Amino acid sequence: MRNEVIMPSIPNSSIHISGTGHKSKKDAFCDIHVHSEFELLKILEGQTEFYIYGKEYRVRCGDIIFVNSRVPHSTTIHKDSIAFFIQFHTDIQPDDSEIHMSKYLSRFVNIANEDAVVFKKGTEINHCISNCLDSIRNEYIHKDSSYDLFIKGYIYNILAMLYRNKVIIHPESFFESGNVSKILPVLEYIDANYSKQLTLPQLSEIINVNEFYFCRLFKKVVNTPVVQYLNFVRVCKAEKLLLSTDKSVSEIAFETGFSSVSYFNRIFKKYKFCTPGMYKKIKYDPGH
Repeated sequence: MRNEVIMPSIPNSSIHISGTGHKSKKDAFCDIHVHSEFELLKILEGQTEFYIYGKEYRVRCGDIIFVNSRVPHSTTIHKDSIAFFIQFHTDIQPDDSEIHMSKYLSRFVNIANEDAVVFKKGTEINHCISNCLDSIRNEYIHKDSSYDLFIKGYIYNILAMLYRNKVIIHPESFFESGNVSKILPVLEYIDANYSKQLTLPQLSEIINVNEFYFCRLFKKVVNTPVVQYLNFVRVCKAEKLLLSTDKSVSEIAFETGFSSVSYFNRIFKKYKFCTPGMYKKIKYDPGH
């Protein structure tokens, strides 16, 4: 299985757009792969199949399929078919000044959510998302003034529909609001100090509780031990460094707070399905 590093099509965004009008000249098979972005694909003509954990999802003309973040999948696009798709994070604007903790919460929550959903032609949600996708396609083809802002706006509309229909989980509906406020200082501290060797006594002291209560509270709120969440944040930070710098894997491992390169490799592979070294070498495959 290969990991895809998706390169944005829209400046200053995490949005990739592909398939704006060309028919496939023959059956096109894309072998099993995975990426961190959500994916939405609409079949304009013909049909395609997605294969996810042994299950086939058949998408016909007018249908739309949603594939969740980090879900391994392969596809077959049939001859004379036209497929339009977009890939994006919940944090559409990936500039550091725009990042909030909800970015990590949202990605973390949706790791174990629904793998894929097909919105059949004729359903209300298909109609709503389809209108947005058609508008995105039109804006991307013509690239008139402020087209990028229009595209981001349509994607926010799509995200709202996915949240409202519980296809993906909004952090605010997943976490108990009262308890989130209790651990929010810890989440903010982790985001600012992920590169340090953080300990349970340090983190529990931030909210003035003992370690035992802190571990119970954190797991109750985030539904995972604090170490797993901390490692997830570190992997997200490392991912950006692997793509944007020439630093070595070992430099990035220690810069993002991992105690050893071997531990970094193991945790990174858990979330990204490949080692950090492989991740640095992988480029986006435009044939997907």
